[in-house]
Amino acid sequence: MERFHRRWLLAAAWLCGCASAPRYSAPQVGQSLRAVAAAQSREANRPVHLFAADRHRFALYGVDVDGGLDDSGASTVSLLVFEDDRYLGKLATDAALAYSACLAQPNGTLVLAERLRALTAGETDPLARPTSVPERTVGDELCPPGPAATQQRTPTVATAAEPDDFGTVVGGVFVGTAFVIVSLASTPVVVPLAVALAANDQSSLKAQESITLTMEGAAVTQLMGQPTATLQFEPAHTTVWYYERWLGGRALWVGLDSDRVSWLRFGRPDPWLRAVTDRPREGG
Repeated sequence: MERFHRRWLLAAAWLCGCASAPRYSAPQVGQSLRAVAAAQSREANRPVHLFAADRHRFALYGVDVDGGLDDSGASTVSLLVFEDDRYLGKLATDAALAYSACLAQPNGTLVLAERLRALTAGETDPLARPTSVPERTVGDELCPPGPAATQQRTPTVATAAEPDDFGTVVGGVFVGTAFVIVSLASTPVVVPLAVALAANDQSSLKAQESITLTMEGAAVTQLMGQPTATLQFEPAHTTVWYYERWLGGRALWVGLDSDRVSWLRFGRPDPWLRAVTDRPREGG
């Protein structure tokens, strides 16, 4: 009994040691993304939000509860904000991704850029001011406040194509079954449907890493295939391609101005963007 008790204490001490292991230290302001990733021995190839504002490039990358870079989009709780590849600060995900309605107004990315600069500097959110103008719309000087924008003017829908049964790049699927037949070394192999869908998602996530600002739309579709839905954000005159994925929390939105990528959003969006995306598919 004494030996068992001693072993239990040793095991408990080991578990406590693991739980109290040091977390990743916060990056230093001005540090490059490459330096941050190298210090953590992690990768950061898929920004949660990427956009250009007055010749400046803003990229927001997810981190998990330990402050480690989360390239999967599955465990993100905070975002590291970089301007021109230099670290500005860390923000909570919901706060950093709010006011996506700005993306539907001209020069909206400039508004978002100033907001991120203010928040990472510890200043008051410039878009969180109280207003007595309930009819404010996307076209005003400041973007509508958060989810309230869903009740106001929303972007128009150019087209809204429902996705194929199992995505645009998965072939050979037998609808209504739990398995899919694939070709492996010229030999048909039956694999679980969930495995096939996860593999399709992984291929799509890998392709996403090659999307860059100013990339032409044709290059995007060559990488990603046809989008699940297409929306038109007005008055910004921005075409938005939405790519749905089978694994939750990994959807992708790509904004194009004059057929060139001007921004992208990956993973969980704010309520406004989600509502705008879901609206045409609900027939509204």
